[in-house]
Amino acid sequence: MKNERDTFSVSFYIRRERIINGYVPIYCKITLSGDKCILNTKLQIPERYWNSGSGNPKGTSIEVRELIQKLDEIKSCIFQIYHDFKISGKAFTNLNIRNKFMGIADDLTTDPTDKYTLMMLFDYHQEISKNTYVKATLNHYLVSKRYFHEFLETEYNKSDIKLKDLTYKFVTDFETFIYKRNKRIDIPKTCENNTIMRHIIRLRKLISVALNNEWIDKDPFIRFKIKNTPSTRTYLTAEELERIEEFEFSMPRLERVKDIFIFSCYTGLAYIDVINLTTHNLKVGIDNEIWIQTQRQKTKNSVSVPLLDKAYSIIQKYNPDLNLKEEKPLFKIMSNQKLNAFLKEIASVCYINKELSFHVARHTFATTVTLTNGVPIETVSKMLGHTSIKTTQIYAKVVDSKISADMNTLKDKLKSRNDNLKVCR
Repeated sequence: MKNERDTFSVSFYIRRERIINGYVPIYCKITLSGDKCILNTKLQIPERYWNSGSGNPKGTSIEVRELIQKLDEIKSCIFQIYHDFKISGKAFTNLNIRNKFMGIADDLTTDPTDKYTLMMLFDYHQEISKNTYVKATLNHYLVSKRYFHEFLETEYNKSDIKLKDLTYKFVTDFETFIYKRNKRIDIPKTCENNTIMRHIIRLRKLISVALNNEWIDKDPFIRFKIKNTPSTRTYLTAEELERIEEFEFSMPRLERVKDIFIFSCYTGLAYIDVINLTTHNLKVGIDNEIWIQTQRQKTKNSVSVPLLDKAYSIIQKYNPDLNLKEEKPLFKIMSNQKLNAFLKEIASVCYINKELSFHVARHTFATTVTLTNGVPIETVSKMLGHTSIKTTQIYAKVVDSKISADMNTLKDKLKSRNDNLKVCR
């Protein structure tokens, strides 16, 4: 029960990250004995008219004066509710004060945020995202949910936790738990650092959903920093790519997997985008040559890739009666899981000592096929459908042969310039 020594305050602030047409929303912070909760005032103000120092609007316009009056009324009403609760002698929290102001019926013995839990939040996110996220992304969240469920059962001896109980320590304890889990000999699959960070990033996205819905008042991620380690991209060298291309498999399934993999090596398309290709994605480009024009399912970015001869020959192999006016899938492809299993067979037969997966083809296109052969990084980024060129630069960093070739070109230019200077003298 709150006593006479309770401290109580009401203040206002704006959320600049939610600016719309120059206006920002105004929120109210109700603090009772150090506990804070947030109330959306449903009011907004031009950002330039807000004084962050005083937590009040500034200016003398009619709009500002009316806004100041409304905020004063909100503050007075909240203080009156606080005093009414004090007089009643019942135990109460700042959440009870907020609910009373909002006209929500409230049992003073119950915290209204008790019903919001982490597992419920995972389920809610799956429901609201099923029409915007691809199946693979939704499955990633389900994997994260299983890890957090295992963490709760192992470390907390329970299957769920209230959102209001999530803290910075909870996040760091989860990180430590997964690192310890990696060392267990009875679990064959382990999470590398970046995979652990991806699980934590998903939790952070869920916390943002909870904050936006006002199901939680404190952000446990305020002091947490994502610690990704630099990653390398596995790709095939020109010699390894040629070795796979020239190998003729006696088993039709391996030959088909090889062809689809090589097709991706020369187009840069991801597995899901190859699956979605139809004859209608083949267009005549500005150079009167055949291009692939599609949209990446992952980012929804448009992709236009001129068809190289080797990629086009594979299309013709599986579509001998190609008719661009009749829409039909270009390839019949098995599941990504089966395809990757067959690629491991191909790697073994071709003596390639690399973890071969379908996505290696996309990396090979970015490195061996394009960047190494002098295609500008901006062009490669556009063909890959990257949202930011920074993503493409990861590939440029791993192509040592490209660096060597560029430096040799520079050496030749400098040598030529010096030779010309000598002649002029």
